[in-house]
Amino acid sequence: LEGFIKENCDATIFSDRSSSGLGWVCRNKDEIVLSTGLKRNEFSLEPTKVEALAMLSSISCAQGLGYDKIIIESDALVVINEAISERASCASFGGIIEDIKSLKAQFE
Repeated sequence: LEGFIKENCDATIFSDRSSSGLGWVCRNKDEIVLSTGLKRNEFSLEPTKVEALAMLSSISCAQGLGYDKIIIESDALVVINEAISERASCASFGGIIEDIKSLKAQFE
């Protein structure tokens, strides 16, 4: 997997439901951590929207590190399916999905 960066991203809604958070880890082919990131939103969003924001943030991180090949891992199957679909997203988080697709197109 020479030249690839592997991204793991995830999100959470905090128990008081007043805020949400997302995070990502970027690793190279040898599993060495290159970058990590965390964001806390002082408002609550629907879980799939926060998961989509986590994916978008992780792809942006990979782009910022200068990689052109990416592997993304997420436990949010709905977000993954929307991101790989060739159709325009009709989901409530469709705008984020379109941003993901736009960034994703810049990778091999």
